[in-house]
Amino acid sequence: MDVQAALAQAIDEILDKMAFLYLDEAEPGELPDTFDHYTQTTFVGPGRGTLTICFSQALAAQMARNLIGIRDEDELFEGTLEDAIREFTNMVVGRTLTLLSPEQAFELTVPTMVQAVAAPGDKEASYTVMGLLEDEPFMAVMRVA
Repeated sequence: MDVQAALAQAIDEILDKMAFLYLDEAEPGELPDTFDHYTQTTFVGPGRGTLTICFSQALAAQMARNLIGIRDEDELFEGTLEDAIREFTNMVVGRTLTLLSPEQAFELTVPTMVQAVAAPGDKEASYTVMGLLEDEPFMAVMRVA
């Protein structure tokens, strides 16, 4: 399985089983130039790279509510929102790497909040999955060296 297919499959599986959301296709022009929240994790093993996931504020809130079972009328604290979308990132990178290399071990960093998607390195390949979740923009960028 190639990286693009593994990333797309991992996102679809986790959205479906954990967040109860479904990714609709979007053209690059339909997505904003910047997002409200960015999470990032790095991995090292048979290969190395980063995964950055981009969320609008509304999508991050909906995903957090779905992942941890908070009702719409209940208060969602910023720290809880960030914890939930960082955990989503952790699940996506873990599943992607398992699909790519089920017999290999990888070291992962704890996902962090970052300011933007980093520029690609000289020898990195870039893979992107983007679309709309509940009409809100979503993008995941995996860079592999």
